[in-house]
Amino acid sequence: MGRTADLRRRRRLEAGRERARERFTLKRMRAWIFPVSLFCFMTAAIVFICFCGRTKTGPYLTLNQVASLHISAQKSFSYPSAIQTKRQKQQSELLVPTVIRVDTLGLESFQKRIDLFLKTFEERLGGISKDTPAETREETANALSLALQKEDNLAVPAATLLLLADETSAKDRQRLFTGGMRALADILRGGVYAPSKFGLDEAEGQNLLFATQPGEHDAMLDARTMSEARRQLEKDMPYASKSAVNAAVLQILEQGLETNVVPDTEATRKRKAQAAARVPEVTVSVEKGQPIIEEGRVVTEEDLEKLNAYQRFLRTQEENAGVFNPFLVQYTMLTVVLLMCAALYLKIAMPTTTAPRPKVLLMALVLLITLGLARGFIALDHTTFFLTRPYIQGAFSVLVPPVFGALLVSVLIGTRPAVLVCLLASIFSALMIGNSLEVFVGSFLASLITIRMTKGIHQRGRIVRASFFAGLTLAVLSLVFGLYYNFALIPLLIKMITGIAVCVTAGILALGFFPLFEFIFKITTDIRLLELTDFNHPLLRRLQIDAPGTYHHSLMVANLAETCATAIGENPYRARAAALYHDVGKLKNPQYFSENQTPDYNPHDELLPEV
Repeated sequence: MGRTADLRRRRRLEAGRERARERFTLKRMRAWIFPVSLFCFMTAAIVFICFCGRTKTGPYLTLNQVASLHISAQKSFSYPSAIQTKRQKQQSELLVPTVIRVDTLGLESFQKRIDLFLKTFEERLGGISKDTPAETREETANALSLALQKEDNLAVPAATLLLLADETSAKDRQRLFTGGMRALADILRGGVYAPSKFGLDEAEGQNLLFATQPGEHDAMLDARTMSEARRQLEKDMPYASKSAVNAAVLQILEQGLETNVVPDTEATRKRKAQAAARVPEVTVSVEKGQPIIEEGRVVTEEDLEKLNAYQRFLRTQEENAGVFNPFLVQYTMLTVVLLMCAALYLKIAMPTTTAPRPKVLLMALVLLITLGLARGFIALDHTTFFLTRPYIQGAFSVLVPPVFGALLVSVLIGTRPAVLVCLLASIFSALMIGNSLEVFVGSFLASLITIRMTKGIHQRGRIVRASFFAGLTLAVLSLVFGLYYNFALIPLLIKMITGIAVCVTAGILALGFFPLFEFIFKITTDIRLLELTDFNHPLLRRLQIDAPGTYHHSLMVANLAETCATAIGENPYRARAAALYHDVGKLKNPQYFSENQTPDYNPHDELLPEV
């Protein structure tokens, strides 16, 4: 019987041990479910956000920058070159001659003035001869000269008028001026131009000008400069018997010479547009192994265009390869390794952070939001706006995500978790931008500066201040790199100002997310604790009025708790807030507590002992 009892007892003990082992195993399995599930989810999410549907991008180069790396084409590709097409169009526009036109309105006006001159001359001086008294002759000639100047805008001296009256007859004058006007009309209809209006020198003559004129309707081979027109008028006009008369008539007719060949801006613009439209799109072919960016050379617009085209070609190749391609597999493995290192670091160096699940979930969520912002801004970097402004390309994708993530994690959880999250965010951002060391350094440096500036922060306004100083530090770093790479002054200043503005924008963006994350993850920050310990808080104001004794007692306890917490290295703000509100329940019946009673009245005296 004793042996049977011992056997039963041993069986019960074994069964109990087995059940304990099962419960222990089940408990361990349950403990591992959350971290393993989170690890798998984070791996899938990071791979999807950072690497699915895209390939390597970057590096970000600036116009006139001295390239610090060498990039060669891994495969042959071709691309339409907007820069070379634009250059071809500009060259074709330069070959389009200036369209010109001849304005003959001045000729018609001058003809009327000459007709009026001849008529007035015959009326006033036609009857005057050499026998007329000299005083009368001069007075009449001067009056006519003034009248012509005022009414016909003809400058004819009185001596010239008397010369024509003395040496020519009415018939001679009619012949001379009619023939002269005919010669003048031929010259003006052929065109008189000012070389300066067409960007020519007087000595270049008409050959250069009219060799550039288009087609049959605009060819005016008789066009002359003003000096040539004067010589031609002198040659073609009819002659009198005396040279003095010829000079007088020529002096009057020269006043009708004016530049009447003017460029037709609208017609020229249309012809240039037509010529540019006929230029075909230029396609550039790049062979395998051909350099795209050469180290040590100044980056040109053509280099940037070729680099962007090469990046688009690589993205297209990866997209055509499907979801599962060598690029995706390679970065999936790298993501697993990085997350394993992060998990081990959390477990070893920050066990108190990994114990509360909300904090771990917050770190994971901020990391995903940061990478999502980086992916979105990287996509924006390849839009036309940023491609045409390479000096600010990458500013948002490199600076906004790390500063945003650093602010959230540093203030909500702590500086050490923030460093880890920002390290991962900087690594994955650098992987998305062509494994760029410069991107990693700039991104992580911005994060560290932000974390340092937010350490022990107790006011929300200082969050924007911290992001400003982070941007200012990066502006100095940009200045150093810009001087090293020989950036132009204006793009360098724009890059520095953009860095500061982007960091401040990230700070403002993070400021709006703090209340949301505090509410969702039930996290109380030092900023929130300081808000709770504000003496103007509604509950503390009510405690001051309704229970002044309890308020004074809570205030003394809060001061003691804050001092003790500071002495032992605990959070003094949490201790002070807890002490201030530890007796807030006494507000329900404050008069029943001794610290709120007066010496004359105690409500307990009126209660029955049974109560």
